[in-house]
Amino acid sequence: MISGAVRPPATYLDAEEILRRQFMASIIDDLVRSGYTIGVRTAQDVLASAEPGTFLGTVVAHVEAHGERLAEQFTSTFPNPNAPGMMQLREWARQDVGEDGTPAPGPIHAIYRAVRENDAEISDLHRRLKDVTEALPALKATAESAVATDDDKNAYRSARATKYLIQQTLADLTTGTPWINALERRGLLPNYTLLDDRVELDVHRAWVDPESGEFKRDKPLTLPRGASRALTEFAPGATFYAHGMAMRVDGIELNPEGADVQEHVICGTCSYSVALHATQARPATCPRCGDPHIIDTDQRFSVVRLKRVFSELRDDSAQIDDASDERIRLRFEQLTTADFDPQNVQRMWSVGSAGLGVTHYRRLPMRWYNLGRSGHAGEKRLLSGREVGAEQFRVCGACGKLDEDSGANSPREHRAWCPHRKALTEDHVKELVLCRDLVTQGVAIEVPAHLLGEEAGAASLSASLLLGLRELLGGAPRHLRVEMVTHPAPGYAGEAAPALLIHDTVPGGTGYLTELATPQRLWSLMRASAELLEECACVGEGRLACHRCLLPYQAPGTKVSRGVGLRILRALLEADDAASVKELPDAPLWDVDLAALASTHESPLETQFREAFEARVSTLGMVTRTAVPEGTELQVSGLGPDLWNLRPQVSMDIVRPDFVLSGAGRRVAVFTDGYAYHASSSHNRLADDAEKRQALLDQGYSVIAVTAEDLAGPDAPQWAADMVGRSMMAAGGTGITLNALAEHRDGALGLLEAFMREPDSAPRRQFADHLGIALMLAPGSGWRHTTAACDDTVDLFDVAARLAQGEADLQLGGGAQSVSMFHRPHLAAVVRYNADMKPVSIVLALDDAEDAVADATFKEAWAEWLRLSNVLTFADCQVSISTTSLVAKQRKTSRPAPATAARSDLLASEWEGLEIEYVDPAVVALVPPLSQTDVPRPEVGLEVAGGATVELAWPQQRVAVVYADMPSDEVAEIERDGWVVIRAGENPNKVVETIRFHVLDAKE
Repeated sequence: MISGAVRPPATYLDAEEILRRQFMASIIDDLVRSGYTIGVRTAQDVLASAEPGTFLGTVVAHVEAHGERLAEQFTSTFPNPNAPGMMQLREWARQDVGEDGTPAPGPIHAIYRAVRENDAEISDLHRRLKDVTEALPALKATAESAVATDDDKNAYRSARATKYLIQQTLADLTTGTPWINALERRGLLPNYTLLDDRVELDVHRAWVDPESGEFKRDKPLTLPRGASRALTEFAPGATFYAHGMAMRVDGIELNPEGADVQEHVICGTCSYSVALHATQARPATCPRCGDPHIIDTDQRFSVVRLKRVFSELRDDSAQIDDASDERIRLRFEQLTTADFDPQNVQRMWSVGSAGLGVTHYRRLPMRWYNLGRSGHAGEKRLLSGREVGAEQFRVCGACGKLDEDSGANSPREHRAWCPHRKALTEDHVKELVLCRDLVTQGVAIEVPAHLLGEEAGAASLSASLLLGLRELLGGAPRHLRVEMVTHPAPGYAGEAAPALLIHDTVPGGTGYLTELATPQRLWSLMRASAELLEECACVGEGRLACHRCLLPYQAPGTKVSRGVGLRILRALLEADDAASVKELPDAPLWDVDLAALASTHESPLETQFREAFEARVSTLGMVTRTAVPEGTELQVSGLGPDLWNLRPQVSMDIVRPDFVLSGAGRRVAVFTDGYAYHASSSHNRLADDAEKRQALLDQGYSVIAVTAEDLAGPDAPQWAADMVGRSMMAAGGTGITLNALAEHRDGALGLLEAFMREPDSAPRRQFADHLGIALMLAPGSGWRHTTAACDDTVDLFDVAARLAQGEADLQLGGGAQSVSMFHRPHLAAVVRYNADMKPVSIVLALDDAEDAVADATFKEAWAEWLRLSNVLTFADCQVSISTTSLVAKQRKTSRPAPATAARSDLLASEWEGLEIEYVDPAVVALVPPLSQTDVPRPEVGLEVAGGATVELAWPQQRVAVVYADMPSDEVAEIERDGWVVIRAGENPNKVVETIRFHVLDAKE
C-alpha cells in the first residue's frame, strides 16, 4: 500500500481557447442544421483551401452572415453569459475583417491561419522529399562502390529511411487523417487535450543482424511530446528514453531558406521579449521598463519554434541494458519571459505595509527559451534581470543537425542528403535558441526582496502557493504554474523587480485567475497554505519539507523548506509573531490600496549584500530590522561605541546610492555593482558610475563598491599583502599598520566592518594616500611604474587617460613637481607629490571605450578599479575617480580644491572681524582657506532648529557647518528643518570643497 492521498486534477472549463473551439464546432453544427451537407472526408479535403465553394469557405461565409447572432446564442447556454470569458468570446466573434480588408483576429482569421499553416507544413515536407530524392542516386552509387565505407552505406540507408518517413508524414497530413481530426490538430475544433502544443521526434534506427551481419533498419518511429517538456527533453544533444532505447536527439527539422528562424529581442532589465518580423524595426527602448540597452547586440537572438526533431540511431548501443543504472541528463539554460503590457491589466492592488503588490493580466503573452547547455563556455548576457549563459545551439542551416566541433566541418555533423557534408568551411552553421510560446492569463505577485532572497525563499513560496491552490480548488492545480519573473514597476521607468507569476498553462487561460487576483481570494489562499504548513507532521520530524506539504510542488533543481515558506506567508499576512495562523480571520486584515506597489525594489545583488552584511555584523553585535518605505533598514549596535544605520535607496539630488551606512558622524555610500549591468559591452555605465561616485566624494561621503565577487569570497589583492605592508613600514614616513592593509584583503564587507569598528583610522587614511607605494612594491601585481617631473600645467586626467588607453613612456616636460604613473591594461593611476614628497592628488582612470570593454582582460581591470576606489575613498589628499570617456569630454569629475598656495593665516578683507574665538578648532582651521575662495562670509554661532547652535552658517543657502562630534540626533533635527549639515573633519581640503559645492550651488 502507498501512504498518502490521491487528489483529482482541478478542472475549469471557462477557458478562452476551449470556448473558441467549442464555438467553432457550434458554427459547423448550425451550418449543418441549416441544410448544408459536409462533403469532405480527409485532411487534404478540408484544409486545401478556404476559398468560396469549399467547406471552410462556406464556414467563413456563415460567420460573416451570422457570427454575432451565433455567438449570442452560444454564450446564452452557459449559466453566466456575462462572465468575462463569455464577453471576450462575443468580442472575438465580431472581429472578422480589419479596416484594410484583411482578416483580423477572430474566427475567420483562425480559419485562414489553419489553412496557411497546413500548406506551409506540406510544402516544406515536399521540399525535403525533393532534396532527399535528388541525393539518393549519388549516395547509392557511393554505397555500392568497391571502396565504400560503413559510413557511406549507412548514409544511403539513412536517406532511404528519411524518404520513407517523409512520405508517411505527408500521407498522414493529407489522406491519412479524418477531416475532424485535422481541424482539431490545427486548433479549430475542441479535443480537450490542448494544454500544450505538440513536438514530434522522428527516430531512425539501424542495426546489425547478428546472423547475417547485414545492416538493417527499423520502421521509422515518431514520438510526440508536449512543447513544455520537449523544450529540454527534445533539445539537440539531449537523450530521450522510450521503447527500451536511449535516443540521442541529433538535430532540428529546419527550412534551409530560414523561414523557421526569427529574430527575437529580450530586455536585460525586465521580462519583456518580442519576436520581430522581417520588416519590423527593433525597439529603441524597452516598451515596458524603458531600458535603452534593449537595442544592443547582446539582446538579440536567432530563434526557432520547436516543432519537429530527429534522432538517427546507428547501432545496438541505443538499446537500454543493465550496463548502467544512470541515465544521461543534460542541463540547459532556460529563460521565461512575459509581456506585462499595462493595456492588459484587469486588476491592480497593493498592501504597502506588507510590501505586497498584485497585478492581474487578462492577456499575457509568454515565452520559454532554451539558450543551450548550461555550465559551458557560452557568452554571459544580462537577460530578464539576471546574468545567464547563452551557449546556443550550433546546427547546420540546411539539414538542422547539431554541430559539435566548432573548429572543422565533418560529414557526421550532417544528414546523409545534406549539401554541406563535405564543405571546407562552416559558413552553413547557425547559432539558434529554442522557443515555445503561449498567450494566457497571469497574476504577478511582488513581495519584499529580502523574503525572496532567503535561501530557498522563492522556491518555497512558489510551492506554498501551489499547495494553497490545491486546497482552494479541491484538486491538484494541473492547469496553473508559478514561475519567477522580473516585473516592470508601473510608473517607475527603468525599474523592475523579481516577482512570482501564477499563470495558466491553458491557451487563453481558464478564467480562474480573475477570481484569484482579488484580495479576499489571495488572502484565503495564503492563509490556507500557511495553516497546512503550520500543522504539517514534518514539523517534528527534523525535515525541511515532506510529501504532505511542499515536496509535490518542488520545482526541479530547487530546494524547498516548510519553515521558510511559512515564515514568508506569515510576513505577507502580517501575522503577529506569537499568534497561530488559525487565529487570523477569514476576511483580509490588509489595508488595500488600488494602485501599484510603491517602488521599493532591491536587485538580487542588493539583497545578497544586505543579507551578507547582516549575517556578518550580527555575529559581532546586535542587529535590528525596520521596514521603511524604501525597503529594510538595519540598525547595528555593539560594534564599537557608535550606533550604525544601513538604509536602502537614500535619494539625493545627484544620485541614489543603493545603501547609505551612517554613524559616528560619518556617511558611507554603498553601491552594489554587477559586472553585466555596469561594465559589459551591452551595459556600459562606467562613466555615469564614476560621475556619481565623485560627486559623493566631493560632498564628504566615503564611497564603497560591492561586487558579486566580494560576497562570494574575494581574492586578496597583492598590493594589500603583509609583505607589502612590512616593506612600507620599514621605509618609514607612511604611518600605516598591517591592519590597514588587512582590511582590504577581505573585500568590501571586511572594509565596512573595519570602518564601523574604527571610523577615523589614521593608518587607513595614510595607506590610501600612499597607495602608489603599495602598487610599486606588490610583486606580480601587473602594474607598471614610471616617474616623471612636471609643473602645474600638466593635466593629470589626460595623463591617466592616455596611460589607461595603452600609451607608455609619456614625457611630461619637467618641472618642480614629481609624478608617479602606474598602468596596466585598461587602467591607470597617477599620483602628484609636493616638494616634500607628500601625495597632493591622485587620479584613477579606467578605459571605458567600446573595444576596451569588449576585451577579455577588461573585467579584471574593472574589478581593480573598484578595489582601488574603495581604498582611495579614505584618502586625505585630493582624489579623482574617472574614465577615459569623461576625460575625452573634458568633464572632470571633481571641482578644483582651493589652491594651497593661496592659504594663509590672514583672512580676506571681507572676512575680517569674524568672531571665531569660541568656535571649535577644527572649524577655525577651515576659515582661512574658505576666505580665499568665492564663498560669501558666513554667520557664526547661529541658533537654528530646536535651539541647536551651528558653528558657521549661510542662512540664505541653508548650509551649516558643525563640529565633528555633534550628536546624530541633533544633526538629524537640523536637517529636517531643511539645512544641509557639514561636519568639520580631519581633511580640511575636502570639507572646504564640500562647503563650496553646497553654498555656491544653492546661490546659483
